[in-house]
Amino acid sequence: MRLLDQPAVLVWPELKSIGRHLPIEVIQQHKRFETVAAAVDFATSILPETFRPNAMIETKDVTLRWADIEAMGEATGRLASTHG
Repeated sequence: MRLLDQPAVLVWPELKSIGRHLPIEVIQQHKRFETVAAAVDFATSILPETFRPNAMIETKDVTLRWADIEAMGEATGRLASTHG
């Protein structure tokens, strides 16, 4: 199975204030996708830019860091524009 067709989980950290005088807590957010391609599309177009540098896509065999996600987004965008 191609990497782009595998199920994936997008993971990114969010900062959450616990209270007025309490420290900020880092919470790992998770979102499941049917394919890596869908996760890449979400990460590069919908995920707020402040969360992107620490975002990762996890599959059964591979963990993709932001540089990998960004490169895949550019590559799939080029493919879509040449075939659309």
